[in-house]
Amino acid sequence: MAALTAALDPANAGAGAPVPDELEALEVALLIEALAQRFGHDFRGYEAAGLRRKLRGVMRRRGLRTVSA
Repeated sequence: MAALTAALDPANAGAGAPVPDELEALEVALLIEALAQRFGHDFRGYEAAGLRRKLRGVMRRRGLRTVSA
């Protein structure tokens, strides 16, 4: 929980700062839920590791540090 609190602190928002696994997991879960509710695309039954790999690839190509960026 301390890692998540530190990650959410604006003072720790450096461009090179790593994103804790807990924060990434929360953002991915919220994105998946939003896609299901808003667009009807339900990825909730998909393997979490596979979804994270796909999202990280998209994030890397777009220069995003976090899912919510």
